[in-house]
Amino acid sequence: MTLSTNGQFYQGIDMPFGKNRVQYKEFLWSYYRFDRYDIYFYEGGRNNAIYLSQVVKEHYDKLEGSFDFYINDRLEFIIYNTHADFKQSNIGISSDESTNIGGNTRIVGSKVFMYFDGNHHNFEKQIRSGIAQIIINQMMYGGNWKEVLKNSTLLTVPDWYLNGMISYMADPDDQYVYNRSKDAILADKYLKFNRLTGEEAKIAGHSLWKFIADVYGENIIPNILYMTRTSRNVETGFLYVLGMSFKDVIQQYSDYYRGIFNNDTSKRLAPFAEKQDIKIKKKRVYQHFKLSPDGIHAAYVTNELGQYRVYIHDRMSGKRKQIFKAEHKLERVPDQSYPALAWHPTGDFLSFVIEKKDKRWLMMYDLENKKITKKPIFLLEKVLDLDYSPNGQKIVFSGVKDGQSDIYVYYVIGNRQEQLTNDYYDDLNPRFADGDKKIVFSSNRRSDTLRTREKIKALSQNKDIFTYDLLRHSKTLERITNTPYIDENSPHGYENGEYTYLSNENGIINRFWGLYDSTISHIDTTVHYRYFTNTYALSNVSRDIEYYDYE
Repeated sequence: MTLSTNGQFYQGIDMPFGKNRVQYKEFLWSYYRFDRYDIYFYEGGRNNAIYLSQVVKEHYDKLEGSFDFYINDRLEFIIYNTHADFKQSNIGISSDESTNIGGNTRIVGSKVFMYFDGNHHNFEKQIRSGIAQIIINQMMYGGNWKEVLKNSTLLTVPDWYLNGMISYMADPDDQYVYNRSKDAILADKYLKFNRLTGEEAKIAGHSLWKFIADVYGENIIPNILYMTRTSRNVETGFLYVLGMSFKDVIQQYSDYYRGIFNNDTSKRLAPFAEKQDIKIKKKRVYQHFKLSPDGIHAAYVTNELGQYRVYIHDRMSGKRKQIFKAEHKLERVPDQSYPALAWHPTGDFLSFVIEKKDKRWLMMYDLENKKITKKPIFLLEKVLDLDYSPNGQKIVFSGVKDGQSDIYVYYVIGNRQEQLTNDYYDDLNPRFADGDKKIVFSSNRRSDTLRTREKIKALSQNKDIFTYDLLRHSKTLERITNTPYIDENSPHGYENGEYTYLSNENGIINRFWGLYDSTISHIDTTVHYRYFTNTYALSNVSRDIEYYDYE
């Protein structure tokens, strides 16, 4: 079944004059209908819709059980193929309180607007946050418009309460939240919750609800929500259920986490690294750190309300230069994956990928001439990461197309592109290894054998490290790690089977080293080998390593 519309999915809702966004293409919507929900998608998004249909019931049932609340309304999940397509819609630009943000998901009534960013774990978080917000809205404000109007007037819920609850239900053990709350709690920043706003409020609320679940049990959370609605007071809801004032709850919460964090920090080591003198602004997100091959320059990206800037920092002089800026500062869901950066092996050029008017461009900044040239990137809907081969003649991409992230190689000489993997598993962080003979990457694939046709099933959020033999184009990958309950990513390859990568094996994301080796397993008519990897931690810092590079 199909539904035709010109770029919007808004079904007649009036938008304020002058706020409509520019659309660069038309969307022809199709949908799958199920007992309790519909899934809408358009060309290139069928795999996303199928994946959602495989996992949504489990999340639906679990969240209804956690809240002890049944959703009567039929939900509609509207999936955009990329964040760029999502930005072309009018979703979220209204100041109407009925349009709210839950994690990275926009909610309008019983509609959940989502997008695919190349990582199915993030995709599932959007599913959970969307369902959680709808449940909370109905629990707190009622199911029909009369109840909503009445209760929203009488009950005001602070940011930390609602957005923190949504964030917790979307991913209780979110590593990012753990790190940020550790810094804040040890600095006594979360003692006055009602003064918190924005991202800080969401992180504080997430950690508070996790404390409630860990200490008192998750089944007590719906009781707090119910008493908050009944008493029309947030603090009274905690008093009636926990038998203590909200001030005492916050003190107990702070003492609880302070003990955990102090104990953990005492077992960690300070990073063995030279601190760079870079001025930091609190409202900006700093990311995508890349070191030039000669170690003289470092490139990084800042993002503030969706506006991003690319900087090059001279490590010798301490000076920095902004080489690129794009987008406007807007209150919307930002895409912090762009722009992906990569240094040319000579160190004379910094390449980065941007999106503009629904097109992808490879930008190349010449450090000597201080000029940018650009090339179009075809066939891909999004580029997540890239890396140059040692001779500069190839570029490896992690690219998104048709609802899946795969590995591609672009040959500079000949201007051609080759797809290496083609399945619905997430293939991320590709890097050339062993010269340009192999490509090492992280993936949540189950098997080390490449197949193009597999039935779409739920995927693990944890990734292992694999290598692809670029010389032989073998359909069998080398599995460098095999740890189903540990997440490993951001690999780099040395020579002779040595690799380094990030892993949360010791509870904090630290840097690890691995040596891929083999031994004789048995001999019959031929010699059979068993392959394994010896690993050990290269760091034991107390905060997650988010980005790393080396000279």
